[in-house]
Amino acid sequence: RLSSANRILIVEYYREEKGNKIEHRKQQAARLDTTLNGLRLRASRIRAELSKCVHSCLDEVSVTRNHPNNTD
Repeated sequence: RLSSANRILIVEYYREEKGNKIEHRKQQAARLDTTLNGLRLRASRIRAELSKCVHSCLDEVSVTRNHPNNTD
C-alpha cells in the first residue's frame, strides 16, 4: 500500500499532459525541494512499488478463482 505522500506525488506527476507536463513537473520538483531528475527517480520507484502491488493482487485473484471451493 502506498503512503499518502507517495500517492499524492504519483497522481500529481501524471496529472498534466503534453506541453504542460514538463513545466508542471519542474514546479512539482521545486515544491518537493528536489531536482527534476530526483523527481523522475522517485516516480520510477513508486511505479515499481505499484507494479509489485498490482501483480500481487492479480496473483491473489487468480488463486481465489482457481481454488476448488470457488463457486464462481
